[in-house]
Amino acid sequence: MKNKFKIKCSLCGIEKNVSYKTFYAFYNYSKHKCCKSCTSKIAYRNNQNFGFRNGNIVSKETREKISKSSIGKIGKNRGIKLSEEHKNKIRLSHLKEKSYRWITDRTKLKKSERKDKDVQYIEWRTEVKIRDNYKCRLLNSDCRGRLESHHIFNWIDYPELRYVINNGITLCAFHHPRGRGEEKRMIPIFQELLSVSEV
Repeated sequence: MKNKFKIKCSLCGIEKNVSYKTFYAFYNYSKHKCCKSCTSKIAYRNNQNFGFRNGNIVSKETREKISKSSIGKIGKNRGIKLSEEHKNKIRLSHLKEKSYRWITDRTKLKKSERKDKDVQYIEWRTEVKIRDNYKCRLLNSDCRGRLESHHIFNWIDYPELRYVINNGITLCAFHHPRGRGEEKRMIPIFQELLSVSEV
């Protein structure tokens, strides 16, 4: 037969012709699972002989002894209620300089490149939305999606204008420009909208 391999189960001795995929799985993962009866025999045998800890062989009597000895016992720290004073002491012992992760030279701190983590950006975004009354400036029947604060002159090319409120405009997801070309084309329109609102 084409692409057929012969396997022999070491448990029941049955020989079978199987595909390459089954043959590969049989020899790499389980040399006994040739049929459902063999699989269930192995599962039963494993459940009888093996305990739950690290695969050690534990007899049934030993498992019953362990079960009986742990009845009524509570874990080391379970159920212990700490006072507010004690909780505060623990909190203070991990604050600032006492923390093992504290960096004494504050200039070495890594600043996140992500905008959503930047406090200045978050403030700028909020100020732009407040100025525009939390509405899309191109308000029409097409408006849909969440509100976004858009940089008129983009974030990468104009770093000096990143946090200037007049460089921002509130737009819905539908009207938010997609791609650099569309952004550049929309710059004069956005500037005109802002100049009209200031007058």
